[in-house]
Amino acid sequence: GAETDALAALSPDATIDNYCISCHDFKGPSTATLDHVREWLATNVGEPTRHPSTPEAPWVGFYLYATNRSVAGDSTHGTA
Repeated sequence: GAETDALAALSPDATIDNYCISCHDFKGPSTATLDHVREWLATNVGEPTRHPSTPEAPWVGFYLYATNRSVAGDSTHGTA
């Protein structure tokens, strides 16, 4: 789980509108980052949501999504 290292290097002021981060907790304790990523997103970006898991693809349950609260609801952001 390099997600922790990647987020540590990312400025909270980054101009990223939407985040999708795949955590690798399903591989075992040594790669568990879901809780850290969820906390980082909630603190720095916006309230994260988690993809529902399925028996056929249990790893998808470790995807976290968040929309940057500074652009949420701003219909003009990202337009030319």
